[in-house]
Amino acid sequence: MEWNELRRESINACYRILIIRKAGLSYQSRHKNKKNMKINNEVIEAINEGLNVPSFVENKEIRIKYVATGGWRGYYDAAPTKKGGWIKIESNWITGNWNDAGENGEDVMMKNIEKTAKKLEKEGKEVLVVYTPTSNVFSIGLDVFARDKK
Repeated sequence: MEWNELRRESINACYRILIIRKAGLSYQSRHKNKKNMKINNEVIEAINEGLNVPSFVENKEIRIKYVATGGWRGYYDAAPTKKGGWIKIESNWITGNWNDAGENGEDVMMKNIEKTAKKLEKEGKEVLVVYTPTSNVFSIGLDVFARDKK
């Protein structure tokens, strides 16, 4: 097994155990069906089920790629393909609603994204939020995309 593959598997295993099953971030159920944006959590679901991380989501409109940042640390980058017409407007991370979470706490972050989505919807755009794991077991990566409504 190559070093990057081993590192990726370690992150996935750690993420599955600590975040999804014990920390219990509720973003999946609380933020899944918003009127003015679509939430894609296929990558998180794959890890939760013990499956390989998909290379693409949203009908191959978003590419998912692991980025190593050193040691066993890293994250998954979500990038638009030409096929979908999406433009990445934000790349960030989200954590639980702990006292020290600040602007990256779940409620604050989602409120800001919802505000942006409402504004873009008025401009005739649709919004997609893609959740991905990071090596920090107490946070989840998120990328926000926009495109003209089809």
